[in-house]
Amino acid sequence: SLLSPNASISVIFKPVSGLISVIIFSKSRIIINLSFFLIIPVEIPSSEFRCTGTASLENSKVAVSIDSKGNLVSLRNVNTGQDYAGGKLLWRLYYDSPQRKEIEIDGSKQTPEIYNDGKVITICYNSLVAEGQDLDMQVMLTVTLDDDKVRFGSAVANGEEHTVIREIHYPLVRSIRVPKD
Repeated sequence: SLLSPNASISVIFKPVSGLISVIIFSKSRIIINLSFFLIIPVEIPSSEFRCTGTASLENSKVAVSIDSKGNLVSLRNVNTGQDYAGGKLLWRLYYDSPQRKEIEIDGSKQTPEIYNDGKVITICYNSLVAEGQDLDMQVMLTVTLDDDKVRFGSAVANGEEHTVIREIHYPLVRSIRVPKD
């Protein structure tokens, strides 16, 4: 064993964020505290599925559409015809730098590539801009249908030195149109 008889190890995995923390301590003193993110490779769809207009998915119960700017333009119950979408952007992200905390990346100021293979809408942001600075950060968002549900997935990558992505808010369904009854 690499640890002394008085040392203990604690491993914490947070599946939502992919954060893994390894803490080695002896009695009440922390010897090593390491944190890192589990990186899961994601595959960008084939260019044959790239959209230049609105990307839509529909089944017998629900329909969803994303425009070329990454806005949720339709989230519709097919049976009732009720459309809940507000035409607004789906996400925002916050990160910390050594100089500042809680820096917001405004999704409306980013340029997405949108793909639709008929089963999954994939929204890719291959680089991000915040406060006029180009960042080595990427965001990939997915939208799929599962019976009467719309499922949203996300993956983020951070290649910026000395920064931490703190939060991604997705999906944001803004200005929801709710029926009166």
